[in-house]
Amino acid sequence: MFVVDYKNNRTKVFTHEGQFKFVIKVNYPYDVAVSQTGHLYITSEGDSCVQVYSTKGQQVITMGRRLLEFPQGITLNRQGHVMVYDTGKKSILTFHADSGQLLNTIPISMCGYPVYITVNSVNDNIVISDWGSDTWGPCVHVLSPTGDHLYQYDGSREGSELRLPQGVCTDSYGHIFIADWDNHSIVALSPQGQFIRYIVTEDDGLKFPQAVVINPAGQLVVGEDGGNVKTFKYIQLKQAAKAMKMVEQGQNQQNEPTPQPKFSNQCCVNDTSDEVE
Repeated sequence: MFVVDYKNNRTKVFTHEGQFKFVIKVNYPYDVAVSQTGHLYITSEGDSCVQVYSTKGQQVITMGRRLLEFPQGITLNRQGHVMVYDTGKKSILTFHADSGQLLNTIPISMCGYPVYITVNSVNDNIVISDWGSDTWGPCVHVLSPTGDHLYQYDGSREGSELRLPQGVCTDSYGHIFIADWDNHSIVALSPQGQFIRYIVTEDDGLKFPQAVVINPAGQLVVGEDGGNVKTFKYIQLKQAAKAMKMVEQGQNQQNEPTPQPKFSNQCCVNDTSDEVE
């Protein structure tokens, strides 16, 4: 587990059980992504680049120098390329993970104040959290892999308005998870952007969630603005995904209630964190 500590210019490394291992020093780190090859990609606002490290803390390369202005959210797509949202250029820049070569740039003029991005592991769609603008409120945008705007979700029609969306992630079934900071909750959407439910709320002890990710064990990990990192265990996720797929295919003939993803709190790590991967 890798936790970005923006205010203290460092990224902390923990085991999945929450045991501290070591620190990586980065100048104002904002976000972190981890590749399947074991590399960490950390956006550095202070140095206007992406710092690449091994999971043992050894620096590998630096990418994006003289190309990035104010890098914030970062993720990897299914091809393993590194995608960085640059608030200075208001664009998503995609780099080759090994060479650091710039592959393409996607303008995101449809966003007001985007902060975090992720790529859906099922269809490669790009998910962006947006604090909104003078003309629309906080929302989450979903783009095609080439940058076409597919839809946006703000929760207004469902009565579950987003108030300050922060970190976003998806699971292996394509569900979208949103950390809604001001609502003290994690929102779950279907791959098509339909509201499923609040899966973790203030009633579960959640406070100001800043970051959210699904770890390799299939657990939901949430970094709180106050410094805690909390892990929630999936319950009935596979059954829920199967049932939702049957509904989409019109196979639920008996009109039985669709099971929903459920979570139970498993563990908590205290740290001064902004983002977790």
